[in-house]
Amino acid sequence: MTLRTGKLDSDRYDLHGLRHTRGVELALAGCSDAEGAAMMGHRSPSSFVQYRRQADRIRLSDAAAARVARLREQAGNAACKTEWKESGKNIVRNEKGPG
Repeated sequence: MTLRTGKLDSDRYDLHGLRHTRGVELALAGCSDAEGAAMMGHRSPSSFVQYRRQADRIRLSDAAAARVARLREQAGNAACKTEWKESGKNIVRNEKGPG
């Protein structure tokens, strides 16, 4: 947004979208419905519920993505262990040397 004109300097954004993004950001930050409504200029805390719901969906999605990443990492580690065992490098050698 340019300060002189008060207009957005890109067609990719609109004020409604930016306002909605701010509401979700407030909800992600942990604001209560009353706090978020006050920040957004709403009369009723119940009007902030939509932002909190979207923030909850974002958190759930992030948690699910983290679970999948951990699963893939575990599977990758298991595959490496199996490959390492099959290569014969896990044979215990006598540290004293021969005879």
